[in-house]
Amino acid sequence: DKDKYTLNMYKQKLIKQNIDVLDFIDYSDDALSHIIKFHPEVITCEIVSNEGVLDGFDILRSIRRSGEMIKGKSLSHTRFVFLTNQGQSHDLKQALGMGVDGYIVKAKITPDELTEFLNEVNNGVKVIVVEDTSKK
Repeated sequence: DKDKYTLNMYKQKLIKQNIDVLDFIDYSDDALSHIIKFHPEVITCEIVSNEGVLDGFDILRSIRRSGEMIKGKSLSHTRFVFLTNQGQSHDLKQALGMGVDGYIVKAKITPDELTEFLNEVNNGVKVIVVEDTSKK
């Protein structure tokens, strides 16, 4: 998400819940090197890239296609969540087909719910949110 205010808000909420935020990276070939460098437990990623280099599907595909290894380093422990504004069924279907661990439409959750969902994903629960959570 390119909105620095929104990114900072999410970051602060995550930090308050004792979730370390290692880095915000853009969609480029450097994205994969950051992932290799930090070996995060959970990656959140937008599907759409404004840079036109890579999109979220490209990043997920690179991780999964690599046989869980990129440049000799294992990413098998890393969970992958699309945190996106793309709520279309074809995007969700593609993401699930690629083995995504979570698919969350940003407009449908609060920042506090995001921390809950990321903790669930980190504990092995697949989280899919494409409708308002307030309607449950």
